[in-house]
Amino acid sequence: MNAEYAEGTAPLRITILSDSSARVGVGHVMRCVALAEELERKGNDVTWLADLSGIGWLNELLRQAGATSQVPEPSLPRLIDQVRELHPDVLIVDSYQNLAQPIQELRGNGIRIVGIVDEATPRFEADLYICPGPPVAWTDQTDSAVISGPGAILIRKALRQRRQPTWTEREAGSMLSIAVRLGGTDASGAAATMIRILSKLSRRTRFDVVPSTPGAEDALTELPANIRERFTTRPAGSDAFEAAADADIVISAAGVSAWEFACIGRPLILVQVAENQAANYAFFTKNGWAQGWGLLDDLVADKERAGERLAALLADRYNWREGAKEAWQAVDGLGALRAISEITDVVRSSADARDLLD
Repeated sequence: MNAEYAEGTAPLRITILSDSSARVGVGHVMRCVALAEELERKGNDVTWLADLSGIGWLNELLRQAGATSQVPEPSLPRLIDQVRELHPDVLIVDSYQNLAQPIQELRGNGIRIVGIVDEATPRFEADLYICPGPPVAWTDQTDSAVISGPGAILIRKALRQRRQPTWTEREAGSMLSIAVRLGGTDASGAAATMIRILSKLSRRTRFDVVPSTPGAEDALTELPANIRERFTTRPAGSDAFEAAADADIVISAAGVSAWEFACIGRPLILVQVAENQAANYAFFTKNGWAQGWGLLDDLVADKERAGERLAALLADRYNWREGAKEAWQAVDGLGALRAISEITDVVRSSADARDLLD
């Protein structure tokens, strides 16, 4: 670690290694963006190792933020060399790949490891674990620092700015506005299923569906014109969140986006579209923060029953409003600031330095 850190005269060199692709989605990158924003604001140097090919809007988002990125090397020995060549003081890892062995080697080189983990993350050794959501059982077996729960949710600045300073109840109009947000890539193909089910609902509803996919557009063409006109579809991107922020209620996948909508106080109906969303889905529904619609596979298997269940959830306005308020109170959007405080402590303890990130 740079000797100048002992005097607090040099910025930290941070490398973020994050999963990202059209197949695995963008949730890992989006929660890392929140950390990167604050780290860069404090004058630190941040470099990304993430494959952004095929996700143009995300690539553009990082480019506009001035981020430097490289595609991670596919083999573990080459990945180790790639990280070493960047000479990071801290490596932030958010990945579902089994990286225990390379991380152990890099840690042995004096690089401090920060793991952003959830129940689907393979175990690896780190100096700090950030669990943005439900606690992760295997982190209880470590002596390293751990932060978890709603206070550790990593929320980007643009989203925090949409959060109202005090809770204000908003009445829905006679025409219910429903935003459907299924992640940045919809790798599961859920959008088409949602459109077919939603089309059976009352005429007093309108829908904004993201992302627009070939399957979603095909589903729309199957609908009569008078029903199709109640739907708007748009590609994934940062502006998709802005549009959903004004909806009466959001139907969301139970991934990172669910926490983002909780932070700004939007009522939620959740769909579990992937196995790695099971912990979030259970956490939200158990606490009454969101209405649980079910697993995507079950909705696909019985669309008629799924439509009946959704209609009942939409009619229960008192519960979805109360749940939104409780989630808004719990998810204050300051998780990135708390995480950086913990990163500061990790670096200070390793370098015996002061004011490294101030």
